[in-house]
Amino acid sequence: MRAGFGSNKFGRMIVASVLLTAAISCKMLAPSSLHSEVAHVENDWEMQRRDRDDARQSYFKTKADSLRSFLETPVGYDGMPAIIFALLPELVPDIWAPDIASKQIGITYDTSRSAALPRELHVGPGSVPGLNIANFSCATCHVGHVSVAGQEVAIIGAPNTRLDTAAFRYQLWRTINDQRFNAAAIRALLATKKPGWLYGTSQSDLEQAETKIIDAQAEMLVDQLKKQLNIREDTVKKTLGAYTYARLPDLLNGGVPGAMDAFGFTVASLLTPPDLSSRSGDEQHKVLHDLLPTQPPMVDIMSIWEQNSREYAQWDGSIKAKLIRNLGAELGVIRDPSKVNRANAAVATDFIGAMPPPAYPFPVDMKKAAAGREIFVRACQRCHDHGTFVPLDILSVDGNRARGLTVVARKGLIAGLRAACGDTVAVECSVSDEDILLDRSALPGYTAPSLAGIWARSPYLHNGSVPTIYHMLVPKERPISFKRGDISFDEVKLGFDYDAGRAAGKILDTTWPGFSRTGHDIRDVFFGGIDFGVEQAKREHLIEYLKTL
Repeated sequence: MRAGFGSNKFGRMIVASVLLTAAISCKMLAPSSLHSEVAHVENDWEMQRRDRDDARQSYFKTKADSLRSFLETPVGYDGMPAIIFALLPELVPDIWAPDIASKQIGITYDTSRSAALPRELHVGPGSVPGLNIANFSCATCHVGHVSVAGQEVAIIGAPNTRLDTAAFRYQLWRTINDQRFNAAAIRALLATKKPGWLYGTSQSDLEQAETKIIDAQAEMLVDQLKKQLNIREDTVKKTLGAYTYARLPDLLNGGVPGAMDAFGFTVASLLTPPDLSSRSGDEQHKVLHDLLPTQPPMVDIMSIWEQNSREYAQWDGSIKAKLIRNLGAELGVIRDPSKVNRANAAVATDFIGAMPPPAYPFPVDMKKAAAGREIFVRACQRCHDHGTFVPLDILSVDGNRARGLTVVARKGLIAGLRAACGDTVAVECSVSDEDILLDRSALPGYTAPSLAGIWARSPYLHNGSVPTIYHMLVPKERPISFKRGDISFDEVKLGFDYDAGRAAGKILDTTWPGFSRTGHDIRDVFFGGIDFGVEQAKREHLIEYLKTL
């Protein structure tokens, strides 16, 4: 039996998601369908939204078991024992106390419980027999939130715009090296806990069995955690820290909620030679040059609905095989192909394949939206309706992600993804190297994603360097710096609140390597020849239409 808070957490998330569920794919129509589409958008938005919400909820009900796995099953079998993790707010409160962890890391606690894991961590079997671990599920990164009428609402399939994955890794490493994190302190705290303090009374026997293992093996478990995480952090510092992030080393410690390094950490973990430190300086530099991107290959966490309609996934359109997409996501968290949860990846692949996008939860001016449909056809449809791959020399956006995967790294990642498939004979794993990881090095660029559910994917561009759709359409007004991580919504500019003086979250500086806000700005190529900075009505109409997708 899997320990944890399954039914309660599952129920809370489902209740929250009712307000934002949606059911129709909302694919952009061809110009020949313009008349019927205009008639559609002229209907009452509240009625459309209710219909879409009901149908999306129906989709989730038909896939209830898959949804539960998506929400609650860890993506691998590696992690800190769940009971020990639940003690961290008491062991190291200056890092893990709920209010501090929320600000530093973007994780959240259910404050109605006296003891609990963060909502973003989930319980499952680990490598120590009889001892469950806590780690990320698919939902950790792919359930977003928005504030609607003062209520925080979950958006299943949207990016988690608050989670700072680099800060999570860094603060966990700081924790295991803190003198307060020790076997005696863990035992002393566990001795004060009543049965059911974490897993609940229905699983108190399981909880007590795990407590006995921890009590008997506390020194070994602490030493094991310290060894494992110190090796990982040492690898990060001597590879990414010495090369890719040399210009901005603090970025390795966090600072950008909702964003992450696309593949640098995975490449460093999988492919760094064990004898790197013993080699000469020139030899080390050659190894790092062959393996790693020269600058941080930063990307935003993606939305994951309608995966079946995406021929290629990833921002650069590089992964065709659908199961591999999800194994790759798990590998990015676990970093060990032998410890990814292959069964969960397969369930997730089915679950997100036809997942509809969420309906916009706020009012829409349908007359403006109808006018905006024509502007969409003129300015956006050519690329975004077809998943068009656009080369960097046309896009002119930050190229770190597109250029960052070296020949050596690509081969190593392909091998790692094949290893993550394990002994399975699934057709999805029996594919060519090109279907596992397409070589885009001869013509780097990015794929134009569908704009379905675009309202929930703020900020914009592949690296999240543009806060709202307004700023996408008016490039000269894109801010140099802004806040990321707030879930309040700007209904006028279409995006989450970004005001540096008002919004919650952390400041993003678009002059940092990997976060350039430039590009996607040639008027005749990307905006149908329209100057949206001058033609205010057309800008407003297009934004209103985009809300309906």
